[in-house]
Amino acid sequence: MGIVFRQSVKTTIVNFTGAALGALIVFLSVNIISQQGYGFIKNITLSGGLINFFVLLGTSQLASTFTQRYEGNDERKRVLVTICAAVPVITTLVLTIPYFIFRQQIVNLYQPGDRPLVNEYYAWLPVLVLLWSVMTFFDQYLVSQLKIAISAFTREVVLRLFNVLFIVLFYLGWISFHALVVGSILIYAIPPVILLFVAMRTEGFGISVRWKVFTKREYGEMVHYAWYHLLFGASLNVMGFVDSLMLAPLDKSGMGALAVYSAAIYIATLMLLPYRAMISASYPVLNKAYIRNDEATLKDLFHRSGINILIVAIIMSILIGCNLGAAVTILPPAYNAIGGLVPVLMIGRVIDMATGLNSEVISISRHYKFNFYIAIVLVLIAISLNRLLIPQYGYYGAAWSATLSLVIFNIGKMIYLYRKMRLSPFTGKTWRVLVAGAVAALAGYYMPHFYQTADIAMIFIDVVVRSALILFLYVLLLVSLKPSTDLNNYIKAIRSEKKLF
Repeated sequence: MGIVFRQSVKTTIVNFTGAALGALIVFLSVNIISQQGYGFIKNITLSGGLINFFVLLGTSQLASTFTQRYEGNDERKRVLVTICAAVPVITTLVLTIPYFIFRQQIVNLYQPGDRPLVNEYYAWLPVLVLLWSVMTFFDQYLVSQLKIAISAFTREVVLRLFNVLFIVLFYLGWISFHALVVGSILIYAIPPVILLFVAMRTEGFGISVRWKVFTKREYGEMVHYAWYHLLFGASLNVMGFVDSLMLAPLDKSGMGALAVYSAAIYIATLMLLPYRAMISASYPVLNKAYIRNDEATLKDLFHRSGINILIVAIIMSILIGCNLGAAVTILPPAYNAIGGLVPVLMIGRVIDMATGLNSEVISISRHYKFNFYIAIVLVLIAISLNRLLIPQYGYYGAAWSATLSLVIFNIGKMIYLYRKMRLSPFTGKTWRVLVAGAVAALAGYYMPHFYQTADIAMIFIDVVVRSALILFLYVLLLVSLKPSTDLNNYIKAIRSEKKLF
């Protein structure tokens, strides 16, 4: 667990750097780009992110899981890399044909005022999908090689630095809105190039067309695995994106409503940054333990990661909740609804994190098909809820649809995993985390505010001091109550070695 914890810390630092840049992007976007324009850029980006999972056909999961089966310069590893790299390119080209055949029908799904924008940049979506899918493949391959931090840095920091650059250039009047949209798409070509160079330095990476190194049975196993993970990943991402993608067509405000909702989602999603880092660091170790049939290591990692993830879930929700007023204060009045949207969205994300690595353990076990079945059910529920609630309640309907879907999804997985493998993310020490969180939350909530108006300097001081108080109390109580041996060992290591990792 030590290497997992250290990798999680490294990747979390990278992710938070990216998050700071992301916050800057949101702040600049809502103040510089029109509400419709910002909503449109988010819509095309979300569409690319969703379709990307379909064109991968489960090969990203195949790359992150199966490549660990082959040691050193095993030829099978290079053949597998070749297959996983070629699939998204071929699939994107194939899916582009019906995409253009049904162009008018797709454009007409949007509100009349948004259709000219959708039509003008219609051809750029396949470009974004292709670039994003190749980036995802390299990202997942490097995760399997425990090159997690560099992968996260390229995706979270480098990509966002270029985003900031284009927005600033637009603000200065040096580029047009057209150049901003196209540039926001083409920057997705940068991470794949960087990640390719990193991947080329890992042992066994390469291209090979010696297809006969795999037997028909092995190909069948790979297809079967990739197929179910395609369905599961696609279902999971439909559930994650469907609220945003249905909002623009169903809400009367169209892209404007999506702009507000996207800003709220960004703030709520900040709490997932350490969680994603922990998943990336834990997955290769979990997978190796399962391959070796090391049940003791698998269970130990699951239980210890469960309590660590809960610690992160609680503190992140407290920090965001207690500083939400400051975030709303510095945004334009048109975005005031964020103050009500973020708490609703955070409920689902807290439940998602608190249930631990349920999806990951199920995905590497012989029960992996369950992930697909429950995801399909939840997609249908999410689509139905959005179709019902968005026309009546707008972005609040989308927020509640997303949260209810996440709650049902994660409770279902938790119950199933306990019944099949007797694994639960909760232990006898869980209450200690909740106590520490409650005390820190009360201190942060009742601490007087330093600002009365939108004074950026005073708001910044308020956020820093309030967050420092919350973190100090939370860590102090966690060290005293000792819910996580990993956290205590990590703090002892910092004291003795005088370094973070």
